[in-house]
Formats: sequence, C-alpha cells, structure tokens
Amino acid sequence: MFDLTVEDGLFLDGTGSPAERRDVAISGGRIVEIAEPGTLGRSKRRIGATGKVVTPGFIDVHTHYDAQVLWDPYLSPSSLHGVTTVIGGNCGFSIAPLGDHDDGYMLRMLAEVEAIPAEALEAGAGWDWRSFGEYLDAVEAARPALNFGVMAGHSALRRAVLGDRHTEPDPGPAALSAMRALLREALAAGALGFSSSWNSLHTDGEGEPVPSRFSLAAELVALAGEVSAYPGTQIEFIPTVGAFSDEHIETMIAMSLASGRTLNWNVLIPENPDVARRQLAVSDLAATRGASIVALTYPGPTAVRASRRSSLFRSVPGWDELLDLPTKVAVEELRNPEVRSRLRRSAQESGSTLAAVVAALVVADTHSAASSSSAGRRLGEIATEGPGDAFDALFDIWIADELRTGFQPEPIANSAASWAVRLESLHDPRVIIGASDAGAHVEMLSTFDYAPVLLALTRRSGTLTLPEAVRKLTDIPARLYGLEGRGRLVEGAWADLVVFDPDTVGPGAPGWRDDLPGGAGRIYNEPTGIDHVVVNGTEVTGPSGLTGERSGKLLRGGTDTV
Repeated sequence: MFDLTVEDGLFLDGTGSPAERRDVAISGGRIVEIAEPGTLGRSKRRIGATGKVVTPGFIDVHTHYDAQVLWDPYLSPSSLHGVTTVIGGNCGFSIAPLGDHDDGYMLRMLAEVEAIPAEALEAGAGWDWRSFGEYLDAVEAARPALNFGVMAGHSALRRAVLGDRHTEPDPGPAALSAMRALLREALAAGALGFSSSWNSLHTDGEGEPVPSRFSLAAELVALAGEVSAYPGTQIEFIPTVGAFSDEHIETMIAMSLASGRTLNWNVLIPENPDVARRQLAVSDLAATRGASIVALTYPGPTAVRASRRSSLFRSVPGWDELLDLPTKVAVEELRNPEVRSRLRRSAQESGSTLAAVVAALVVADTHSAASSSSAGRRLGEIATEGPGDAFDALFDIWIADELRTGFQPEPIANSAASWAVRLESLHDPRVIIGASDAGAHVEMLSTFDYAPVLLALTRRSGTLTLPEAVRKLTDIPARLYGLEGRGRLVEGAWADLVVFDPDTVGPGAPGWRDDLPGGAGRIYNEPTGIDHVVVNGTEVTGPSGLTGERSGKLLRGGTDTV
C-alpha cells in the first residue's frame, strides 16, 4: 500500500515535456511509481487532481529566511505559493558564524540591510549559536516544513574574524587565512556555498557599509576558491545596483574561475533596457574565458510598499527627523499646520521624488476605521474631497493610522521597453527566475509570489508554454544548485509536488498581518489556484491552508547536492 497517491492530474515532470494525465504514487517520502490513471494499487491517502496540473515543487534559490525559519518553521508565505525548497544565506548575510564577542552587530545589520524588524529578530531567533554547524543544527531542530539550505555569507565571516576591524580593505594574510578557515568549516558542516555583496545600498545597523563591501577583489576571489574543494556548492554575488564596471565584471569572472562554479548574481531589473542587456552580455564574455555567470530576475514589475521607514519619505530633507520621533509625538506634530507646511515646502523645493509622485500614490493598506475608505485609492483623488492637497491627504491618513499606512508607488520596470526585455529574458538561458528575497524587506516587498506571478503571466501572455514555465521554476534552479533528487518528477526522486489550477493560479492581493514576534507586521498574500503542496511525500498545505505538517529536510552541501 502506498503512503499517498496524486491521481488523474495533468502531469508535468519539470523537464519541459508536454503534459500527460498520470497518477503518482509516493512511499517513504519518494516517488515510487508514475502510471496511467486508475492503474495504481491502494493508498493510505489520495489527492484527486482531475483538471489540475501536477508539477515538481518550486525551488527558490534567493531568500533571507535565515532567522524566520527559527520562529516560523512553515516559512510562510512561500509554503503557500508552491515553494518546496528555499536557499538562504544570500548576499553575504548568513547569520552564522558569529564572533565570540558579537555584541548584536549581526542582528542590527540584518534588521537594517534586509529590513526585518529588529523586535522580531530579537524575540524570535534565539541567537544561541556560534559556529555555522551549530546554526544548521538549530535549523534542523526547528523542523522546517520546507527543504532548507544556506550559503555561508561573506559579511558574517569578515565580522567574525575582524570584529570592529571589518572596515579594513586589506585585513592582512593572517586574517584572510582565518576567514578562509571559517569558510571551510562552514562548507564542511553543510553550507551550500559562498555569497557576498558589493551593493552600495547595503548598510549595517549604524548606517555604514556592511563588512563585505570593504573587501578587495583579491579577498573575494580567494574565498570563492575555497568552494572548489567542496562538491555540491555554489557562488552568489551582488556586484552593484545598475551598470557593471570593469572591476565588477572581472571580479565575477575571477570568482567563477576560482571556484569552478556558476556564479549567480542578483538582480536583473529591466528598468533601463540598455543596461540590462549589457549586464546579460557579461555571461557571454565569461563563457569565452571559461567561466559561467547567470542572472537572477523577478518575472514581473516590482510593486513596492512605501511605509514610514521608506526612502521615498525619509530622503526628503527634514522628514526623517519627524518620522524618527516616537509615534504619538510624530502624530501630534502632523496635526500642526506649520509643521505640515514645512514638510510640504521641503518636498517641493528639494525636487524630491515624493513631490512628483505624491498625488499618484495608492493607499495600499489602512489601519483604522477613520482611514478604511481610503484603501485602494490615490492620494490625489482623496484630496479632491477635502480642502487640502495630496500632502494633506497623506498627513491625515498617517494621523488616523498612527503612521502605519502603506502606500504603493508605480511599480518598478513597468514600461513597454522594460516589458520587452522582461519577456525576452524568460527565454534566455543566461537568466534564472527567482530573486524573491522572501523573508526580507517584509514591510516593502511581496516578491515571494514570484512563482504564481510567472504562471499567471504565462497564461495571459502565451510567451512561455506551461511546461516551459514549470521548468523555469523547478528543474533549472535544481540543476543550478545540484539538488539531489529534486526539480523533476521521476521515479526515485523526492516527492516534492505542487497541484494547481492552470486557469486560476496567480499571486493573490497583498495585505498586511501583524504576526511577527515582538508585535511587528509584514506584507502577506495567499495565492489563488494552488491547492496542494507536498514536501518529501507529506502534504504541508492543502485547500484550507497550512496543514501543520513539517516534513522539510535540512539540505547540506555535498550530502543533499551533487
């Protein structure tokens, strides 16, 4: 008798092959038989999939769930979106190893650079490990619902070795040797590879560059070289925002050559089509030199939620001082006509982005009865109903919501030219679909919905066939990371499956939940059309949501990867 059968579904194996009606039998966490409908034997449990599509579980190679997994083993909302495997520790921001005298620097850095509320990190993560291996043991003890692997992050390595000296570009041979040793220790414990960042936007809890940004190219290449001795490992890097310099290009190629691995970089955003095409051309140059480089991208325009903490407001001269005040004090200030006038004048006279877009800002979420009628409307439209302008509408809603309101500017890279590059990239072997950043920027981004976004886009545009889209979400990322027995539905593979309705699958509408430790909140959405998610043979989400099962596996490099 089988443990579980998924019956009469439109079966897509993840390779891009056409759909066929099949039954899938599962026992011991693995697929044991794939057969014509109605030909399998008895099963303890059945999932009917008539009219639905059955695919491998989606694999998200770029998340920041490193801390969240310790307080939310269900890794929501990714588990609801068909994701069965996640990779953390990206951008150099693993949360292990920790230096012996770490004073909370790593917690504050993560709160700032990945915009994860500090109160959630403090209340939920524990922070009772030092070595990378101890951190992996903590993850394993948390019994995650999804398969979970982690990269070793450069900023963590640099901080653990150098402490407050992490600002030194050349740490000296002894310190570099110590970093390399720590990286080897992490890789031996099961890290899936090495990640780093030179992104100029990445700052720590003190507003200074994160440790990896101080490193010279030689240090990056030396650390990447350590990966070569550990099979089943990878390299991830954020070189910059926007156009690459010669130094960025040469460093990425050298890291790939030193490691003997494909380097994946984050993130391709086709806001400037010419820049995006030049970035992709680096993959071609790398190939002529014997290196391998691919880009990560999100499959749609990036919708951003602007909150009190967002640069849209805080970059206006004088606004950050008010927004940094205790909430009740700031609200009282906003009632003062002179303060409102000063804030408006500063936005207009400084030539700020806010002045140009304020009337077009959509109220994304409200948090009081007084403001509820504003949800989904533009500030300019709301202003026509009162005596003031769009700034007054903004201030009034902030007062009603005690500064908790979310606003949505025009999505990033939503022009016709951007869409042309985006649709090209869906067919480009130099591009990997992902870049979800799930677990990070929780007040700002809902890009954890990347998989249903791609499936809905496929249905609407016809740019990809459904088998091709599924391959982009499953087999391609699995092969990139060498995930053993995952990404394809074949007999003997781990039973990671998704059952969805091809006519309704989509990302759902973003909303707000106050469900993080310490009383913090986040953007949240549940997809449409995803009915069942099975991880290692156990259903972790069903038609009613999370089942309470936690059947994920901690993925260790070289053991669970090839």
